[in-house]
Amino acid sequence: MATRDPRSHLGSRFDAAGEMKPASSPQACTAGLVLAGGRSSRFGANKALAHFRGELLLDRALRPLQELAAIAISAREGSAIEAIARE
Repeated sequence: MATRDPRSHLGSRFDAAGEMKPASSPQACTAGLVLAGGRSSRFGANKALAHFRGELLLDRALRPLQELAAIAISAREGSAIEAIARE
């Protein structure tokens, strides 16, 4: 049975010897997380999919994270956010 390197999802962040390559910037080794899995019970609708000044709140939350090495969105399974995040 083959074992998977737990760092394989990091792609080229490691060299052939398994040593981490130096980052070109602090953002190159930093990840961002957007929490968008709430029930929206007080707001009354999915807040991440609401529009503010012509754009989705989810997009507004993601914009500052663009330069990071990885971005994760935590959303409820089967939600519209899950479908958007897969794009």
